[in-house]
Amino acid sequence: MSIGGARWAGVCGGLAVLAIGATAARAQEAEDASIGGGVPEPAKARWTLDAQPGVWYASPAGKLRMPASPALGKGQQMELDDLNLDSPRLAPYAEVDVKRGDWGIGVSAFAFSASDRGFIPETAGRLGDLAFTPGQRVESSLDYSSLAITGSYRFYEYRNRREDGGWNLDSSVDAIFGARMYDVDFEFASDAGREQADDFFFEPIVGIKWKLDIGEPFTVALKVNGGAGPWGDRSSWSFDIAPTFEWRPVTHIGIEVGYRMLVTDLNSGDGAEEFDWRGSMAGVLFAVTLRF
Repeated sequence: MSIGGARWAGVCGGLAVLAIGATAARAQEAEDASIGGGVPEPAKARWTLDAQPGVWYASPAGKLRMPASPALGKGQQMELDDLNLDSPRLAPYAEVDVKRGDWGIGVSAFAFSASDRGFIPETAGRLGDLAFTPGQRVESSLDYSSLAITGSYRFYEYRNRREDGGWNLDSSVDAIFGARMYDVDFEFASDAGREQADDFFFEPIVGIKWKLDIGEPFTVALKVNGGAGPWGDRSSWSFDIAPTFEWRPVTHIGIEVGYRMLVTDLNSGDGAEEFDWRGSMAGVLFAVTLRF
């Protein structure tokens, strides 16, 4: 298994542990209620689980500068579309949120990979230490994954109960706080050699999540967050927005569609050895939702 595959397997394992733990807590609550005479706890005192395994059909974009040897000086900054790395791909995506009362904890992750790309430059240039000439084919690849661990606190809630048989409306806003990590690996190869930049970034994030439940079957949500992490010669900032729509044909299972755009600036090193990717990932989300 590759390093990226091992990392993604670890992320999936963490998500599964969180989901199993919440399910076990719900089962224990049901058993306690049964022992206590079947009197349920107030709704806000119960554990709830909201999981969305799915895929993100996303494409990367932006400008990339690869690190180079000090003797050669800085390489040129190039657009990802010129490197033929901007094609959309299906990326595994998952999110798990566990709540009890107004407080909650969440984990989300994705893993994007494009390893069969290549480009033929029209002019001479250099990616880090790898020089290329017009007409010389250069193979290109990108492995990009991210993991976010967050807490949440519900500071606003509105419930509109219809007495005329219409749909109830439940609206809420949660504050989000936590951290996001990025693992990014660019690699380029030609008959002249190979150049690679594999880096890791970490940043605290804050944001909000607004949710509107329309009756039993529909939910509209908007999640917005951002962060920054200046750590010595390594820095990052991000802005993440994701509106989604969910339809639940049955009580606990639904289908979610949405759109996500994650804008980042990932920078490390100084001078000629600087790595810099000012870019984004954007595309459509598809997921199965599980609510308990």
